[in-house]
Amino acid sequence: MHVTRGTADEPLAFGPPIEVVRPVAAEQLPAEGPAGAWYEPKLDGYRVTAWRHADRVVLLSREGNDLSAMAPDVTAMLERLPAGVVLDGELCAVIDGHRMEFAALAHRRRRDHDFWPPVVYAVFDILAAPPHRDLRPLPLVERHTLLTRFLAPVEPPVQQLIGTRDRELAQTWPTAMAAAGVEGLLSKPLDRPYLPRSARWVKVRTGDTADALLVGITGPAAAPRQLLIELPEQQRLLTTPRLGRVQAHALGERLAGLLTGPAAHDAQVDEMVQPLDTPLAVEVHLTRGRHPAARYIRVRDDLM
Repeated sequence: MHVTRGTADEPLAFGPPIEVVRPVAAEQLPAEGPAGAWYEPKLDGYRVTAWRHADRVVLLSREGNDLSAMAPDVTAMLERLPAGVVLDGELCAVIDGHRMEFAALAHRRRRDHDFWPPVVYAVFDILAAPPHRDLRPLPLVERHTLLTRFLAPVEPPVQQLIGTRDRELAQTWPTAMAAAGVEGLLSKPLDRPYLPRSARWVKVRTGDTADALLVGITGPAAAPRQLLIELPEQQRLLTTPRLGRVQAHALGERLAGLLTGPAAHDAQVDEMVQPLDTPLAVEVHLTRGRHPAARYIRVRDDLM
């Protein structure tokens, strides 16, 4: 559904789909502007917007997929908010009471009730509020004030993401929170609106990772040996090192039904490569230099 203006029946100031602000990767934090910056830990989860309609709450991935069924505990808590609120945040699975684990979210998405990990929806922005207010043109510092006020009635599994204006404090977080699954830091200018081309959000990861497309495998489909991956931004193909046994079998389960084409010899790996019918979004760890390499990390369920 797309709503251009709120009505009595539909209290939202605007409706999905929207383009969320995506942080740009950098090797170090940018210099602060005159208004200062807001720093947040980079979490390991699904980017999710929450839409409080008059009669329900809907959770959408950044690609516009409805994820409400995988987090009914989150939608139930968000029903405490007034109709017309739109939030932006990260949906994370929490393992052992403290550690965020991206792969565990797939069990919720598949509704695998044999393993139904706890989740938290860490909210970092508010995009709309009643009555029919589009908050995106406001600077971040004003949106933060409104976010804190509107989230006052909610409790876990919904919470406001921690943040600080203290740059030195923020730089200690990736190390201090590494065991909890924090991936790095986000920097956001406090005087910027929520507009994808002018928000100027920057992410600095503790590791050099990238989104890629899995386009082919070597070895058996049930336990691939190596992967042929494409880096869309660089328009190049790379092969991964040989997968470990556990990693290979876990990926093999995800490839069921995706490998129906004939294998063909590939000169890059000097082996027979079986192509995927539809490329699979994955995350890889990159080693840069004259001979770049990519190590497979995981399937990106949140981009599917």
